[in-house]
Amino acid sequence: MKVVKYIKRQDSGWKQAAGCSGETSINLSNEILDFLSSGMVDLGEECGLTFNIYREDYVTALSFITSQLPLYRSTSHTSELIRENDAIFNRLSSSIYAFFGEEDIKPYTVTLYRRKDGRIYLKGLKQKGFTIRDFLVEMSSALEFTMTLDGFDLRVISAVCEGDLD
Repeated sequence: MKVVKYIKRQDSGWKQAAGCSGETSINLSNEILDFLSSGMVDLGEECGLTFNIYREDYVTALSFITSQLPLYRSTSHTSELIRENDAIFNRLSSSIYAFFGEEDIKPYTVTLYRRKDGRIYLKGLKQKGFTIRDFLVEMSSALEFTMTLDGFDLRVISAVCEGDLD
């Protein structure tokens, strides 16, 4: 069993156009909430979730990002156009190594939060300087959540359009 989340502007670390955004979480649908929690997270509640994530997804994503330049990175107050050879690529490569070390698959524990207003988020994404948002391009990336015998896998898919994986 699996569900797919196509990455929109508010979920991505990389934007197609300029604009300020300081988001640090990923917005989820009710379908994904039900898949991940079996409907056990009520309004206003949160719970920890651990996913297996894969080094190769982030190496591939970083390569894809560089092939799509120029792209924008933003904070709450600024938006910066990123071109080839920017220092951010060394930092992102280092963050992959720091998080995964010598492992190809690592557990990644985040918080699933269902706000009282009904919006649903994955938050607490930054760990050891690594966050999956840094490898997501709006309208060109997806997250694939898969239930396995060992729990949940979370795969980052690059160079994808909405509907490609359905």
